[in-house]
Amino acid sequence: MNIHVDGPPASGVGRIKKAFKSAGVSLSDPADFRILCVKHPFDWLASFFDCVLFDLVEEDSRWSRLLLHANTSTSFSEFVEKYLKDDCTCVAKVFDSYTSDSVMRIEDFPWNVDEFLHGIGHPHSVLNFPGLATYSRCTYDELKRDVVRKECELCERFDYYG
Repeated sequence: MNIHVDGPPASGVGRIKKAFKSAGVSLSDPADFRILCVKHPFDWLASFFDCVLFDLVEEDSRWSRLLLHANTSTSFSEFVEKYLKDDCTCVAKVFDSYTSDSVMRIEDFPWNVDEFLHGIGHPHSVLNFPGLATYSRCTYDELKRDVVRKECELCERFDYYG
């Protein structure tokens, strides 16, 4: 089975690709099966902002307004405030711009990859893959609550609460 893993920058694509490769699964595009990596919208904004600070995000129409907001902000809080005021910017639109057969939440890593591998009859496990079993979250309670309100449909679709 040819598998393709995709998603926007800072969504966990690299982690999931490394896990599949470590299990001996070849990844390709085009593929028979496409997996989209998703991340809680607030946490994704935090990771996206960090990636922009280190110049790791390439220009793309799917996140060009977010890139503009990040590049013109002096702090993460300012970036989120600009995003919240922008009616044209939505994290859900970024994730929805990808075509997929399945979705993997980075918060469920590595268990989701392991379950997928077992589901396709692959004999390897990735549960002991070094350095990938932990995931930390940012805590800006008020900003996070506002992002969840703006992205309520995305949060409900992928079971993100709070």
